[in-house]
Amino acid sequence: MFETAKIEKKSNLIAKWGIDLAILEMNMPGNENMEDLVRSITGRTKVIVLAPYDKNSHRTESLQNAGVSEVIFKDTTIEEMQMVLLSMFALGSSLF
Repeated sequence: MFETAKIEKKSNLIAKWGIDLAILEMNMPGNENMEDLVRSITGRTKVIVLAPYDKNSHRTESLQNAGVSEVIFKDTTIEEMQMVLLSMFALGSSLF
């Protein structure tokens, strides 16, 4: 598990370590380049974006078009979040 404060560092980190799953915050610093990051890492890395409540925003659609695997909104329940994470790698529910 890694954490970086700037989106520019994420691409290098993901490429260097071969990360399988990236979880990004939609409102993180440098987020205006998030679509570029997603396009550069999808294919080898699954991407989940944590987003505000607005499920119909242009930004959410733009990120999904860029290749985001899943968008999780602030009103998502723990159970829904578990299902998303389990479905990312088709794992059994015994992890939780």
